[in-house]
Amino acid sequence: MTPAAAQPDHGDLRHYDAKRRLALNLMRFMEHERYLVRRKQAFVAHVERKLRNNRYHAGEAPQLWSHWLREGLKRYLRAHPRVDGSLFTRAFLHELAEEIAEREHIRVLRGDYVDMTVDGTIDASGRMRVSRW
Repeated sequence: MTPAAAQPDHGDLRHYDAKRRLALNLMRFMEHERYLVRRKQAFVAHVERKLRNNRYHAGEAPQLWSHWLREGLKRYLRAHPRVDGSLFTRAFLHELAEEIAEREHIRVLRGDYVDMTVDGTIDASGRMRVSRW
């Protein structure tokens, strides 16, 4: 019998699960807020442009997505005044931004956003024309 793989230590799991639940609610809110969806579209176009020009650095991506995340958190807390904002610590937001950056990078590489950001035509300057969702 082989020993089970060591589980990552997240401290008190009840507290971690509550934070994860809050993070999922935050992400669900951000994915449906019109202003934040438009901002995300701009970030996705930025990542696509960086990838196309071979200037994308994975280490800088969490910083980019943290701007979107903080804006979403502000709007989420305004819309949900009963949610305790102190649970969203700086470390937790950074970890969440890293997850978002990794997930969105994979989605851009996979081509999930191609039909939503580029309409396939070339403008006068020779660049791909970007349409807005």
